[in-house]
Amino acid sequence: MLQTIRRRARGWIAWVIVLLISIPFALFGIQEYFGVSADPVVAVVEGTDIKQSELERRLRDFRATMRRVLGDNYRADLFDEARLSQQVLDTMVDEKVLQQAVADWNMQPTDAQVRELIQSIPAFQREGTFDAALYRTALRNQGVTSAFFEQQVRLDIVLRQFENGWQNSHFVTERKLKDFIRLEAQKRAIRYVRIPVPSPDPAAVTEAQIAAYYQQHADRYTRPEQVKLAYLHLSGDTLGQQIEPDETALQAYFAEHRDEFTTPEERKLRHILIAQRAGDEAAQRAQAQALLAQLRAGADFAELAQAHSEDSGSADRGGDLGWMERDAFVQPFAEAAFSLTEGGLSEPVQTEFGYHLIRLEAIRGGQPDFVARRAAVAAAYRAQQVETLYYDEFERLAAMVYEDPDNLQSAAELLNLPIQETDWLTRAETFPEPLNAEKISKAAFSAEVIQGNNSELIELGPVNAIVLRAAGHQAATRKPLAEVREQIEMRIAVDQASAQTRQQGEQILQALQTGGVFTELVQDWVPAQTALLERNTEKVPQAVARAVFAVPGPAPEQPRYVGVMTKDGYYIVSVDQVREASPERLDAELVDKYRKQQEAQQRHMEYRELHQTIRDDMDISIDGI
Repeated sequence: MLQTIRRRARGWIAWVIVLLISIPFALFGIQEYFGVSADPVVAVVEGTDIKQSELERRLRDFRATMRRVLGDNYRADLFDEARLSQQVLDTMVDEKVLQQAVADWNMQPTDAQVRELIQSIPAFQREGTFDAALYRTALRNQGVTSAFFEQQVRLDIVLRQFENGWQNSHFVTERKLKDFIRLEAQKRAIRYVRIPVPSPDPAAVTEAQIAAYYQQHADRYTRPEQVKLAYLHLSGDTLGQQIEPDETALQAYFAEHRDEFTTPEERKLRHILIAQRAGDEAAQRAQAQALLAQLRAGADFAELAQAHSEDSGSADRGGDLGWMERDAFVQPFAEAAFSLTEGGLSEPVQTEFGYHLIRLEAIRGGQPDFVARRAAVAAAYRAQQVETLYYDEFERLAAMVYEDPDNLQSAAELLNLPIQETDWLTRAETFPEPLNAEKISKAAFSAEVIQGNNSELIELGPVNAIVLRAAGHQAATRKPLAEVREQIEMRIAVDQASAQTRQQGEQILQALQTGGVFTELVQDWVPAQTALLERNTEKVPQAVARAVFAVPGPAPEQPRYVGVMTKDGYYIVSVDQVREASPERLDAELVDKYRKQQEAQQRHMEYRELHQTIRDDMDISIDGI
């Protein structure tokens, strides 16, 4: 019914319909006053909510990571949506559980630890030194505040401390280690033959077999549903090309938004620290004065810092502290550093850490200058104008798409946008830019679009929207038997050859297990190979090695027999002897490797048990998603 209304509604009739249906929707907004949230809670851990928007953000981050890792191999259908959502939500619940636990135990990192970790992140460094402006820019680009980021860093530090503290407290007893080594380093002496798979014989395959296989495996021989899209792309980048601001407009914008172009004053500093020691203040000050005299006489500051500074974080860099804001320092240091002129050298400054000699290398930031910031002002002005223009155009496009649901031509002419087209696309493949988004792929194969209507206007970003329609559609179709006959014929021939080999091998294996003699039953494939296998051997296929180590050890003169089908034949194996490993005879380095392996396994198992115990003690509710 809605599609009929949409096709027939035009002009003032459409607006009457919109007015009538807008009344209940307007009243529906009253839910906000009764506490019904537009961002539903999907889980609660000890009273802390996990919102749907948080879950969706984590899912987007996961998919973005997978796209980077897999590159051209990424496909949206690689991950089952429902299962992935549940797994990500469970991970988020686990994180909240640990956060609550460390909060209950009052575990907190120091400010120095937080500062040190942030300053060590390469993304916030320029030429190996922390850059506060780069730090702020990076956070702004991610849409997060410094307070939020620093809180996340605090949490990350304390969770690492919790996990490392737990894991570093474990050890493996010597008895348990020896038992582990005896099993892990065990070797098994075997004899084996391989019955090869004969060459497939397509001529032996009947038409009836081909027809039956074709019917039974129809899903293997289908062409996926395809769609060819026509679309209009409303983009801020394109709109921005229409805006050419004049100097008067830029000056006015700068005057109105001056604060946006003001960056905190930063100073590039070096210092030498004579660390505080109880009862030795006079000697410390004297040492600082002596170094100051050398500096005033022309000594190199960096060389003196490397030789005498007791600040382990900066001494190796010649006392270089990088670009820092005033509030990064304790008050006496900040007052001295921010009273210097470029190239200036301070008197000895006493703080709780000792005596400092400070030199100011350079200054940046502070009150903005229009000429210096003109490029940034022009970019900000253009962004503001683009946003205004975008929303005007967005409303016009949305209205036109609704009024003319069966074509894009009217909207294209009204907004002067080109109608673009794609090649044939399937659900499984990655759509080309700018259509590479899950919203687009879902809309492209929706019933509404397939039936010949325009999609809704799909927002992909702050100033980025697309409307599309199907320029062509092909339903999933079964390939004709004639087209795939040779493939099926060869597939059946290969399966028959493999089945023949498996049957032959299983008959011999049964005979061996009921008292047959190995050398007599495998004489058609002699000489038999011999090998002394370790668990991680490459002498035989891994499936064969797993089977060999899965059976109990043989009794004297009573081998154990196993049979394994692989892609290159059926292996018949006689397990003749088990050679237990003796820890005392192993190389010390190898023993240490096994010890670490066993400790890691035990730590992981016990850590998961601890985490589950903590989780079981908490009040957790998870809604179905």
